Amino acid sequence: MIIIAIVVGILILFQCYCNYYIANYGHVMGAKIEYDMRAEIFGHFQKLSFSFYDDEKSRTVNVKNNIGPF
Repeated sequence: MIIIAIVVGILILFQCYCNYYIANYGHVMGAKIEYDMRAEIFGHFQKLSFSFYDDEKSRTVNVKNNIGPF
């Protein structure tokens, strides 16, 4: 009976460690993925020409004018 209690106690401690590891490193990994995605998109935006942004601005204004009355 004592052996079972010791094994259950060890398993509970192992589960606590695993939960901590997943919560901590899962968050860190998610933050790194988010950083990489933002850096990649920013690098792509930096490569675009100014005419692209001029075209996008005019499209945005047209969309705002079309939905303005609503």
